[in-house]
Amino acid sequence: MAKKQSMTERVLNELRNDIINWNYNENDMITEAEISQKFGVSKTPSREALNYLCMEGFLEKIPNKGYLVKGISVMELQSLFQYRGILEKACAEMAIQYATADELRFLQELTEEHVKKAEGSTYQEYSEMNMDFHMSVAYLSRNRYLVSALENVLNNLRRVLCPRMEELWRQGASGGTHGAGGGADQAGCGAGKAVCGKRAGRCGIPYLLSGHKRLLRIGKRGDEDETDQSIAVV
Repeated sequence: MAKKQSMTERVLNELRNDIINWNYNENDMITEAEISQKFGVSKTPSREALNYLCMEGFLEKIPNKGYLVKGISVMELQSLFQYRGILEKACAEMAIQYATADELRFLQELTEEHVKKAEGSTYQEYSEMNMDFHMSVAYLSRNRYLVSALENVLNNLRRVLCPRMEELWRQGASGGTHGAGGGADQAGCGAGKAVCGKRAGRCGIPYLLSGHKRLLRIGKRGDEDETDQSIAVV
């Protein structure tokens, strides 16, 4: 039976998604009273959720004012990409070590399902599918600390990439040569281009899905030397 969410968890998850999807802009100020009214809860779960988002790096507490939605500098973005690479390599290596044949089969089916759903999807929908895949690999590491750290890094990167990639996604869907994601293929990885411009042309659906498939093939062979080449960029 699925565990019932507490009020704090519900507020935390929904507010985090609101920030990731830019329902709040950088430098917006959020108050406990505002969140309590929005979600119909008392100030205690609102305060707990807001403080947790401060720990995750989404907000900064400003005494006597509220909670500021933080931006991310180019240097911070570069650090996030570097940290992500370290975490995902570790997750992939441990997943290869611990995953069962049934679990690898599930990943294969998940990738095939994503391929079918990708065409015609919005960037937000694809971002959620991509997150689902990478976290599915992370869970196979059997290491809850890796899972928690990677989830936070991916969420922060999704928040940075969302506005620019959504625009590129629409351009691709309305006439790009590669279908959904074609605009992203042509322009690089949106906000992340400042730190990974050399990867321009490798950030649309075809590249990301090929990364998923490479990881699955490596898992079947047990070739750990190639795990660092199997991680998708965005």
